[in-house]
Amino acid sequence: MEVDNRKTLEKVKKTLFTLPVVFVTLIVGIIFLPIFDGTVLNDYRTHMAVGAGAGYFLIMIFYALKRKNYIYLSDNSSKIEMRFFSMQLFAKKRTAIEIPKTSFYKYDLQKKSIGLVEEVTLFQKTPKGVAKYPPVSITALTKKEREDFFAILNKYKKA
Repeated sequence: MEVDNRKTLEKVKKTLFTLPVVFVTLIVGIIFLPIFDGTVLNDYRTHMAVGAGAGYFLIMIFYALKRKNYIYLSDNSSKIEMRFFSMQLFAKKRTAIEIPKTSFYKYDLQKKSIGLVEEVTLFQKTPKGVAKYPPVSITALTKKEREDFFAILNKYKKA
């Protein structure tokens, strides 16, 4: 079974590339179009434009807080293979984790950033004890992808 959220993240990328165009068009329209001439709102054009700009930045901050990752998880071989990288602008470090199915121990699910981010930490049983891998944000997974993701992990969980 495989989980791959590439299509979901393509939609997010399209939205993030479209959003600035929409907000710039909105701000230019508020400032220069004569829609508000002769109305009470004419005096508040600057305030509305600043409010639209602030709205854009709030959306971008909200997106940055969610820390979405591209995730690929597979159990088609003798190992559980997870590849992931952050969709943040300057954090493009690609990481891969391979755990033999027989030594996968458990996973731990945590919520962070006021519940906006869900992270999974994988554990592997080794001869020296239990190894803990770095947490991976699974916020970008859809409901179906999450079900498949946890179905794979639950199939091999020992603890």
